[in-house]
Amino acid sequence: MFRSCTIALSDGVVLTANCMFDSGALHSSYASASFVNEHRLALSDKLYPSNSVIILGDGAANAQSTELLRLSMAFSDNHSKPVNLNNASFRVMPLACDFIIGLPHIVGPLSRLFMQILMDAIQAEHSTYPTPPPRPFPTVPAPPQVANTPQPPPT
Repeated sequence: MFRSCTIALSDGVVLTANCMFDSGALHSSYASASFVNEHRLALSDKLYPSNSVIILGDGAANAQSTELLRLSMAFSDNHSKPVNLNNASFRVMPLACDFIIGLPHIVGPLSRLFMQILMDAIQAEHSTYPTPPPRPFPTVPAPPQVANTPQPPPT
């Protein structure tokens, strides 16, 4: 699930980025090396050396990260209200999108936004299927009739 965000830098520059919310990114969030390289001068005061090995989704492959990016992002919810992710850390690595928002940020400061995005996806998926006709209640046969048999008196 994707959502765009803005990144306001101290010199007045505002960057726009495409973020993928990934609940499978269990331990961290990530910044694209190509996004960082494209904006390296503007982001220079937000980059820190940091060596780490990132285990990828298949659990076997890994990627190397040598930088950590710390910045704040602003998203808009479905009602155009701002949702901020302040002073967040992103491990820099090759990505197909600008940022991956991982589980720690999803269940933390971005939980309400993530639930909106998730509910939108669920509603969109359900709207593509026609509503099935109501099913009739199953008929259950009545229990067999038992003839009245005399009972012995209680003792």
